[in-house]
Amino acid sequence: GVAVDSEAGKVYWTTQCCSVRRANLDGSEMEHLTNTTNGGGIALDTEAGKMYWTSWMNGTLWRADLNGTNAEVFLSHDDIKFPMDLALDTIR
Repeated sequence: GVAVDSEAGKVYWTTQCCSVRRANLDGSEMEHLTNTTNGGGIALDTEAGKMYWTSWMNGTLWRADLNGTNAEVFLSHDDIKFPMDLALDTIR
């Protein structure tokens, strides 16, 4: 997945094996933020300073600070099968 923080000039993405990364919009200054397995969709809540992504083989949703710290499982449930993408409602 791919998500853009246009205010900060950053693009974030997941890789299938095995990380969440970000770079400037021009592709420079690529950073490895955190490890993950089977990364899928990614979404940003820039006001809260959080990013969320799916680990589709594990059926889990993760979250971390935008710099990759404090990564944790946000939601894991037997009813979630292969979550490929996600969207955030940051208004509510």
